[in-house]
Amino acid sequence: MNKIRLLKLDVEGAEGIVLKGLGHFLADHAIEFILVECFDERLRLLNTSTADVAGMLISAGYRCWEFGTESPAGWSQVTEVRSRGDCNYLFSSPSVTEALPRISLTAVLHQTLALRGQVQEEIDRLRNENTALKQSMERIQDDLRSEEISLQQGMEKIQKDLRNRETALKHSLEKLQADNDWLMSSIAAREKDSRRLAVEKQELEDRWVAIQNSAGWRTLNGWRRVRDRLAPPGSLQRRCYDWTIKSLRGR
Repeated sequence: MNKIRLLKLDVEGAEGIVLKGLGHFLADHAIEFILVECFDERLRLLNTSTADVAGMLISAGYRCWEFGTESPAGWSQVTEVRSRGDCNYLFSSPSVTEALPRISLTAVLHQTLALRGQVQEEIDRLRNENTALKQSMERIQDDLRSEEISLQQGMEKIQKDLRNRETALKHSLEKLQADNDWLMSSIAAREKDSRRLAVEKQELEDRWVAIQNSAGWRTLNGWRRVRDRLAPPGSLQRRCYDWTIKSLRGR
């Protein structure tokens, strides 16, 4: 292999040692792109610096690119390399003729991740709303079941009351019918008694007429008239007469 497309260095401060070890590969521009971290806090651990690392690459003819300087989502060429712990520098070989893309997918990735986070938040919100809606539906169903049970109990009570009233009304009607039957029987009995009394009255009247028309009754009435003349009612003679008759009847 004559060319290396990309070499990424992340060796915690030993970047200078690796670059020195490349020897003629660096001078021959056998590596097209070198992505390296320039952070003095780690480089000083091995007695080197950002200026030393960048100087070796620039001396070999590499051009330096920094991400997010001119464009937040693209590469831009720079002449000054500073110690940075938040990004890497990209050095390109003089043999690279094509221009670096000024637009990177990193920002899109960040936006996608942010959008993904928003989508996840929306999903979580919808899940929470769905859970709340489900709980609300369950409460509504519980309320409906409670109302249904209450209505059913109310209907059962109403039906029971109607049956009791129907039974009481039936008993009342039966009692009224019995009273009516008794009244009709009483009326019929009284009518029968009235007819019997009328017959008896007529019989008595007939007997009375017969007695009045009899010879004994006429004789008795004649005697009574004689008695009333001889012993008027309330007189002493009448009292003596009544006492005598009563004594004779007592015997």
